[in-house]
Parts: sequence; structure tokens; C-alpha cells
Amino acid sequence: MGDLPVVAVIATHGVERLSLLLDRALPSISRQTRPVDLVLVVSDDDLLFQSDYVNVKDSFSPALRDRVRVLSNTRTRQISGTGSWNTGIMAAYAAFEDCWVAILDDDDEWMDDHVSKCLAVANNYCQWVVSGIIRRGRSGLTEEPILKTQPAANEFFTTNPGVQGSNVFVRVGLLLKAGLFDESLPSTTDRDLCIRLCDVLERNQSMFASTGAYTVVHYADPDRQRVSSRGSKAKIQGLIRFYLKHGPRMTEDDRLVFKTRARELFDCESSEFDAITEVHKPKNFQVWSGEQLPICTGTADLIPDIHQSGLRSTPSKRNALFGIITDNVDRIRPLLDDLSSVSASPEADFIPFLVLFANSNEISDLLKGELSQRNLRGYILARSNKVVDSILMQCHDVDLLYYGGRLPIALSRTVLQVFIFCIVDYLEDNHAVIILDDDKRLPKGWSPFTATNDPNNSKDDNIMIGRDLRTPPNPSIFSLRTNLIDLLYGLDLHHSTGDTKEDISRFCHSHEVLKNKHDWYYDLSSARYDHLEMPVYKRNDINITNSFSQKIYNALLVGTPLCRDVIPPSESGDTDQR
Repeated sequence: MGDLPVVAVIATHGVERLSLLLDRALPSISRQTRPVDLVLVVSDDDLLFQSDYVNVKDSFSPALRDRVRVLSNTRTRQISGTGSWNTGIMAAYAAFEDCWVAILDDDDEWMDDHVSKCLAVANNYCQWVVSGIIRRGRSGLTEEPILKTQPAANEFFTTNPGVQGSNVFVRVGLLLKAGLFDESLPSTTDRDLCIRLCDVLERNQSMFASTGAYTVVHYADPDRQRVSSRGSKAKIQGLIRFYLKHGPRMTEDDRLVFKTRARELFDCESSEFDAITEVHKPKNFQVWSGEQLPICTGTADLIPDIHQSGLRSTPSKRNALFGIITDNVDRIRPLLDDLSSVSASPEADFIPFLVLFANSNEISDLLKGELSQRNLRGYILARSNKVVDSILMQCHDVDLLYYGGRLPIALSRTVLQVFIFCIVDYLEDNHAVIILDDDKRLPKGWSPFTATNDPNNSKDDNIMIGRDLRTPPNPSIFSLRTNLIDLLYGLDLHHSTGDTKEDISRFCHSHEVLKNKHDWYYDLSSARYDHLEMPVYKRNDINITNSFSQKIYNALLVGTPLCRDVIPPSESGDTDQR
């Protein structure tokens, strides 16, 4: 595949590394017998971006300077080089769409024939090329073992069989499929990426090639503090997070070897891989109809125990009007079940009256049948009802001919709210109006008239805005990646084996990497990227039943978070949620 462009990506940070970048790494790129097509130097330090752009270009001959760009890291900063590498990879993809990405650490160097030898062994199907590394340390030069055939993922569980940052030579499409570098890992990033590359390729030997030659020099300077130095906090934290991700897939022997190597090489004690807190019992969200809905750790810590509070028997019940828009009978049924249970329960202090706006003419009669089956009081406002168009005519920018069928959400809400406003005064003894989406559920014990556990809550409040506890406020496809990540690693944990299965289970359930939960469910967030490849485990193990596949399929389609609920703000004010 010598005709594909080659993009060199270097991540750098800090003025103390600038001389290594300018004197060692960049000159080795400029000397390549097969010149690269683009050089991307990605800086974690804006000072480099501003002041040393000319110096970077001067490392190349005038004919090649137009191929050099200095970028600022637009992703996660100062977590090894992951954010910078991913910034460069995405820039390479934007420039060529299909190309080779060749990564070089800013303190290493390539031999002059590195690129040409990598391209020489790559056939039309090849996605990943590995070349040999010479380690330059206190004891001199050491030739590291060279991978000759495509490795399996488990070869990276306990050690690195020969792939480091500076000999990563991979097609950009494969990097994207693998999820790029994990930006939550402060170290052990190469092994983590290689595991996912192996998972994607599935031992297809035609997609892997080895040069069989040493073309990279890695400088293991013992006199300079490095991430891989013994006792390095970044190295220990990276090992802990790596074990959190991949420990469930390891065999019993793998886990033992991993912990032994971590202790002997990096002073990372085995106690680091123990559960860090007592595992909490799973908490459920009990709805009026009796169904138990699991909720996630962060949400469970924030919401009051509303299904145990406020339950009381009252001789009289107040009327509460519920306004709901729907165009899907299946979606609204669970909420109707909750309202039916409320209506029949002696413990409830209100009786619901429903106004359902049927935003589809086909379901009006079906909704009437659903209310009748549950003995629910209510009124169906059909889309074909003349009052709907009458309300829309008061919206000056609405073309009734264009909106002759199903209405968009903004207009639907306008219709429902104006209709309720007009009729509420004619309803006898109504005490509250509640507007709900058709996919919501009501916690058992909830009431518009019952104060929460908040001692500062005033019973005289006229308006209450509820917290959305489960569903991300985005289309389901925008949370699909993180949902699938959590599902995949959760299944790995469920199927883990060995005598230490319980130990790794307690560790994964108790260890929390993503303590900052803003946008943690949102794949397309521009505020963070460290959540995309780090799994979140359920507090309790995944329950595999005969209906598991169908339940998971349905949950993913509608965007129900498996492990990452929307975390509501614990107090009033601005929120980071999207």
C-alpha cells in the first residue's frame, strides 16, 4: 500500500521536551527515504503552539515545510499523550480519510528507512505494521523482541510483546474502529490500544505485517523522570485503570502475573487492586405498578428515597390533571400502568385525570381503550380535533397546510398546554396540573402534594420541576457508543473465571474512574473525551436471563442508560449536562 499517504503524529508538552523534539524526533522524520505526506505536531502546551511554530518547520527542508503543521490539543490535556494523539489522528483523517498514521514519541527517533520498510511489507489488505524497537538505556543498546505474526489480545494482558508509541504504524480507519487512545489512561496506553486493535482484526493475518527489522530507537533515559519510571504515580494509576478494564478478561494466571510484574517493575503493590470501598447493595427505582427499575450509582446517591417516604392513607384524595403527548401506544403503556395503580391505591393522596394529546389520528381510539381497561378518567384530544388547528392558527409562523399531520414537539407542547390552560378552570376541584413525557415512570409514593426529604422545601410552592433520573436528553444514537462499551465490559466481568473472580468483581464494582459525571453518557460531547473508552460497571452483576438480549436491544434503541444515568444537579443553578 505504498500509494497511501503517511501522516506522522507527534505529541509533545513542556519546554523541557522542546530540545528533544527539535534535535531528535523531527530530524529523524525529515531524513526518511520515503518522505511522509504530513507531519502533525500536537502540543499540550499552548506556548509551543504560539512561539515555536517556525522552529518546528525549520527542522525540515524548504521543500517539505508545507507538509508540517503544529496543532493545539483540543481534547483531554495532560493525560499521557492520549488527547494529543487523538487530536492528530482526527486531523489525519480529515486531511486524507484513508492513510497510514505513524506515531513517534517526541523523545524517540526513527531510522531513515522506517517508513519505507513499513510500506514495503504492507499488502492491499494490511491495516497494521509493526517494526522492531532498539531500547537505548543506561546499559547501552538492547534489541527488543519483534512481533513476527499478528498477536492475540491476551498477549498484551500481562506485558508488552513489542509495540510502543513510536512503532505504531496503523491505518486511520482501524484506529477509528478501535476507538482511538483511551483518554482516561495516564499510562499503559499502547497495550490498551493494541488489545482493541486485536479485537477488531480478530486474528486476520492478512491485515497484519511485520518488517522483521529494527527501525525505531526508544530512549529510556534513566536520569529523567518518565511515566514508566519506578514508583511513578501516573504509571501506577494507569495500571489500576488498565486492570479495571481488562482484568475481567484475564485468566487466573494472567492476573497473578500482571500484579507481580506491576510490583516488581513499578512498585505497584497488589493491594492497589483490591476493592477500594464496601460494595453497596443495588438500589432500585420502584414504580407505582410494582416494576423494579435499576438506577445507577450517582443517581442513587443523589435522589431521596421517595418510594419509602410520603406513603400515607388519607380519607380524601385531591384531583390532579396529567397532560401527556403521545403518538405511540406501546411507549405510554407503562406510564398508564403507574397512573392506574395510583388511582386504585388507598395509599395515594391524589386521583389522576388524564388529558392525552394523540399526535397521530390512528391511535385516538386505541388510547380510549387503554384508559378504559385501566379504569382511568381522562379525555383524548385527537390531532383531527378542530381545537388543535384553532390553537395553531394563533401561532403566526405556523403553516397549517405544512403541518397537516403529526406535529413537531414544540407545536405539540403548545397545543397541549394551551388546551389545558383553557379547560382547567372548568374542571371541578382540580388541585394540580402535571405535564409528563409519555416515556416517564412514577416512583411509588410520589405525589404532587407530598414534600420531598428536603427540609428546606416549602409546601406552598406553586411550581415544581422534576428531575429526570434515567434517560439522557439526547437521541439514543448519541449515547450508543458508551452504552455498548459498558455492556461489553460488563459481560466480560460477568463471564470472568478463576478463583479470583469474586476479587475482580468487587474491585470493578467499587472502583470509580469517571468521578466527574457531566456528559458521561454523551458520545458527541465536546467538553470531554475521557469517558469514551473507559467502562462504567453496574453496582450489581448483569443479570443474564432468557429475555436478556431483547431487553438490552430495546434499551439501547430508546437510549436507556445501562450504567450512566443523567445525574441531576444536587442544587439549583447551572448544570454541565447537555
